[in-house]
Amino acid sequence: QEVSGKTANDDGQKDKEDDKPIKLTYWAALDNNAATVVSNLGEVEMVKKWLKEFNIDITFMHPPAGQEKEQFNLAIVSRELPDLFEYNWLGYPGGPEKAISDNIIIKLNELVNQNAPNFKTVLETNELINKQVRTDEGDLYVFPAYSGSKYHISGGLVLRKDWLDELHLSVPETIDDWTEVLTSFKEEKGSSAPLTGTVADILSNEGIFNDPFHIGKGFYLENGKMMYGPMQPEYRQFLELMCEWYQDGLLDPDFAANDGNAVDSRVIEGQSGALMTHIGGGMGKYMNTMKDDSSFDLVAAQFPVQKKGEQPKFVPRPWEYRGGGSVAITPHNKYPEESAKLIDYLYSEEGALLKNFGVEGVSYNMENGYPKYTDLIMNNPDGLSVTQALGKYTRGSTPTPGYIDGRYHEQYFQLPQQKDAANLWAKVADNALDVLVPPITNSAKEAEEVSTIMATVSSYQQEMAVKFIMGQESPDHFDQYVKEMEKMNINRVIELKQKALDRYNSR
Repeated sequence: QEVSGKTANDDGQKDKEDDKPIKLTYWAALDNNAATVVSNLGEVEMVKKWLKEFNIDITFMHPPAGQEKEQFNLAIVSRELPDLFEYNWLGYPGGPEKAISDNIIIKLNELVNQNAPNFKTVLETNELINKQVRTDEGDLYVFPAYSGSKYHISGGLVLRKDWLDELHLSVPETIDDWTEVLTSFKEEKGSSAPLTGTVADILSNEGIFNDPFHIGKGFYLENGKMMYGPMQPEYRQFLELMCEWYQDGLLDPDFAANDGNAVDSRVIEGQSGALMTHIGGGMGKYMNTMKDDSSFDLVAAQFPVQKKGEQPKFVPRPWEYRGGGSVAITPHNKYPEESAKLIDYLYSEEGALLKNFGVEGVSYNMENGYPKYTDLIMNNPDGLSVTQALGKYTRGSTPTPGYIDGRYHEQYFQLPQQKDAANLWAKVADNALDVLVPPITNSAKEAEEVSTIMATVSSYQQEMAVKFIMGQESPDHFDQYVKEMEKMNINRVIELKQKALDRYNSR
């Protein structure tokens, strides 16, 4: 576990009795789980204790749900900046370096050196985090959310286990296995949409039937070189497979129009036997909804490969540094040193426990050195779900500044089906490191060019891919479709991303 043993009191903590509290403002999106039980992060038990330790008063500012980006841009344009600004700064136009030169956030190098011993230890002991949380110029710009958990993959392909058992079928591993299973679901179970999903599931989610063709669904690396999956010849084979399944009634005929609710209905009404879903929000939800139907059961499948025994690489694993949920200090902040000490606490062992598990004796107890959630979280007396209870007592269930502890996942996934899924996908998570694009940043000018070109390319690419799958466009037109993207300047985007990658590699 890469957190330091220092605590709040080791490092010049303010003497609480003598001082009036420092007042700070803190901008952050309120995650959905917390938003159902608190109106403000200041009401979260973990936050109350944390601020009390440091004698700091924080006024939290939360953008309305769904308006985060808009409100973020508004704060930037109006220059009405909070003292502490939690956001995915990789998404700032021109990247974090531009945010520093625009005087929106400050460099943290000296502050971290002088006032953040715990975070400094993380940087010294974790080469990858140290590289990823800097700009190309070598400047630190955020206190990041970073993962120390092996459970990097939160979703994948899931099937009706009871159907497989009834039909004496094994969990599918290869494309051929999948074709056989989906065909049996259609013919033997009368399933009208054996494999259900949305356009995003089919076209954007890595590992969902693209690995056998050895291409990513977006940008990926091949031997360290930047590639764009949808223009590779192998992408045609992926589309042809999806088209074949669509024609044969194995892929949901309504996939192009489906939203999450439509997918839920398919599963709950027994029309579908396979889908891409998440361990918590999907498997947990379906098992709970169907708890009165004793036969209903789910099982996770490993990400499909071409031949048995192969290892999938194109799987939905993020980097340890998440980008999102990372906090920067703005030039507006009159107490940068105290702010750095406050945030740094979350990287200490004591602070990491507080962030992930809440207050000891309230939301967790230490049992043989293991932080075990109490019934307040796992079986809440007020009827809160586990995620809601976590949102009320901790900041552990969503990326936020500090360490993401794997012992949270081990308890959050309560059902054996969920634990099996988490462990199955954890086995292949690190295979993605060969193909995963790191958190690179383009200059402001480059970023503008990339975003203008990709707005056109992405919309055309998705529209055409859907037509190929639905048979409205002949696979013989694939070369024409690639040429069209080239006309739209996709190669320029690849070139600019490669430049950013080269700069990242020489950090």
